[in-house]
Amino acid sequence: MGSGPASYLAGTFNPRALCLMSAYTSIKRVADHAVGWLRIFVKERFENINMVGNAECPTFILHGRQDEVIPFSHGQELSQASIGKPVVFVDRPNMTHNDFLINRDLLSPL
Repeated sequence: MGSGPASYLAGTFNPRALCLMSAYTSIKRVADHAVGWLRIFVKERFENINMVGNAECPTFILHGRQDEVIPFSHGQELSQASIGKPVVFVDRPNMTHNDFLINRDLLSPL
């Protein structure tokens, strides 16, 4: 499941935990980073930053510094929005959006 639906469900129904990997704060911000002013043509369906702030469950966030699709700062901001509830933010210096080691980057920190 993508970070948008997962964040929406966590912010609406409060599951036992939320796990986000290479997640965005908002799709419009990703579009702004990728295509600049053309972001006006992008519809915002999931604002993860707001939904993560609404979630009361423990949250795990994994983001790589070399992510070429979603800037690393999005993961940091999502982590900051989770303050007040248990949050683990895992920063992987060499991880990209699609190139990661499942055991080292995801399973071990979980």
